[in-house]
Amino acid sequence: MLWRINNHGGVYKKGAVFPLQKQYQIAASYVRTGSCGAAAAENMCTYNAARKIIDKFMTTGLFEPGGRGSPQTIMQPWKVAYLEALVTYNSFMYLSEIQKALRDKPTLTCS
Repeated sequence: MLWRINNHGGVYKKGAVFPLQKQYQIAASYVRTGSCGAAAAENMCTYNAARKIIDKFMTTGLFEPGGRGSPQTIMQPWKVAYLEALVTYNSFMYLSEIQKALRDKPTLTCS
């Protein structure tokens, strides 16, 4: 992929996302100025690129690219309660023990 220069003097690769540091800078500029246009000009990127990054951050709170592949799995409510009980009961469990307990039948035994 070739590097390109946009009208504002910024460098980009067509089809590639900005690095996370650049995305943080754009979001910080937006928070400081309150304007997508000012954030874009300050970070030498196009208005559309800045607006997409800011919109994604405002709706999801994330900067990582998404929307491809399978949707994120959401833990079932009973598993959340079971996990809280496990960690409350034994706060020094290893991650492998927690994973095994969640895969197996949920049983709490008092010893």
